[in-house]
Amino acid sequence: MNKKKCFAITISFLFLCSFSYISLSSAITINNNEDEFTEVNIELEIINPNNPRTSQTTAWSANGTIVCDAANDQEYPQMCSDGAGGAFIVWEDNRHGDFDVFALRIDSNGNLHGNANGTNLYHDVYFDDQENPQICFDGNGNAIIVYEDENAGDPYNHDIMAQKINSNGLVQWGIYGKEICGESNMQINPQICCDGSEGAIITWMDNRSGTWDIYAQKIDSNGAFPWGDDDGTLIDTDPVGDDQINPQICCDGNGNAIITYEDEWANRDYDHNIKAQKINSNGVIQWGSTGKFICDNNQQQNNPKICCDGSGGAIITWLDNRTDPDFDVYAQKINSSGGFPWGVNDGTVICNATDIQEDLQLCCDRKGGAIMTWEDERSDNGDIYAQKVNLLGETMWDDNGTVICNATGGQYDPQPCCDGSGGAVITWEDYRKWNYDIYAQKINSNKKTMWNDNGIVISEGTGSQTHQQVCYSSGNIIITWDDDRSGEEDIYAQKITEGGGLDLLLLFLLAMPTSREPIPSYPPTLIIFTTLISIISIITIFWKKKGINLF
Repeated sequence: MNKKKCFAITISFLFLCSFSYISLSSAITINNNEDEFTEVNIELEIINPNNPRTSQTTAWSANGTIVCDAANDQEYPQMCSDGAGGAFIVWEDNRHGDFDVFALRIDSNGNLHGNANGTNLYHDVYFDDQENPQICFDGNGNAIIVYEDENAGDPYNHDIMAQKINSNGLVQWGIYGKEICGESNMQINPQICCDGSEGAIITWMDNRSGTWDIYAQKIDSNGAFPWGDDDGTLIDTDPVGDDQINPQICCDGNGNAIITYEDEWANRDYDHNIKAQKINSNGVIQWGSTGKFICDNNQQQNNPKICCDGSGGAIITWLDNRTDPDFDVYAQKINSSGGFPWGVNDGTVICNATDIQEDLQLCCDRKGGAIMTWEDERSDNGDIYAQKVNLLGETMWDDNGTVICNATGGQYDPQPCCDGSGGAVITWEDYRKWNYDIYAQKINSNKKTMWNDNGIVISEGTGSQTHQQVCYSSGNIIITWDDDRSGEEDIYAQKITEGGGLDLLLLFLLAMPTSREPIPSYPPTLIIFTTLISIISIITIFWKKKGINLF
């Protein structure tokens, strides 16, 4: 069927439906004016609380679209938005017998851009390993990726490398990329955020001095180093010689970055604190030579996560066992000048329920607050919980967190992304069917879970699906994971789209009175507008699934 014929059918259908609905609304109005009571009995599965609160669809192939199914294993994908409804995906790849880093772009229609089964970011001829990639969107249709490179086959000498890929999934900084740091000993665990000027700021753990320190470097859109090609800037010059480990980074939107990390106090493995440092767009550290203590309470504080607050500061969350042998969840805010608007109190309690909270993750809510999610053992079974904290440090949802999923079998490794409206989409590994599958749930800013109770299935293919990541991209939700349904690990992805006009229509219907109540007179313009938007959305989705774009 050609596009003109489809368009004609669509317009005719719109006219017919609109006329019918206007007639119905007129009849309802007349009945109300005559004080007649009309019994309305609408039977919709959608109002069953066990069914979705809002409509959503997995838009690509059932159980996911193949991103890469090359020989041997592909695993540990990472992802960022492409700014156009799709995503860039990068992963570790064993197709050549050693681990390389491959990447490509998947667009909003599920089409892959790049070399078949991904583009190799570093054409290594020595069969060294490249691993642990991290990725960010540069704001102009490209992605910057950072990773570890095993130097000359020496497992005790890793360097930090970076590569840029464009919207076609092709490398931009030569076949070997750019060396961020090639110092002696180990440089590992790179993290990245884009700087708002099409470049990126990168941080990592560095053992060049014999102890672990945190370094950072900036790379611009052309692959040059504005801070100088000197293997990075030391973030914390602590003279005691303690280890600083596990850095996390966010860019503040003004060309600066805030880095948080664990600091080992007095060389004691059992006493780690949380610190932070700000580095400006010129590579100069801002919060003293040793950074700021976010929390220096007794016992262990570890696994910090960070997101910027939109005002030049950041919210940091971590796991903390100051009062319990098990770990709890705490958070703190630091502003752009290094102050603590929530008070210098070693953090705000997010969850101190019994037993262990672990696998903590964080995303900003784009309103000055943040949403935390974690795996929780309070019921002796791994469940997924979440909590929202506002810009004042107040927890907004249930005490000790709102349940995202407490199905049988255990749920693990939650990963969140904010939905652009103050809520979040959270995905996790789910063992309710005695095999690891990928599930997801949306929670709005008012703590209401919007999809099925205990989440919707993203992939339940044979074998296990694990190591999922999620991102929000121009209204779409993209999820990627590694998948062993073929007997080897491959990379898959899925897109979730939510209903637009259909939800408006359902809200209108649900707002209508139940039986033995008078039906109010709705303004005809409201009825017409709601109906037209609903029908247009439904038809647009229908023709799009047929491969035809009407508008």
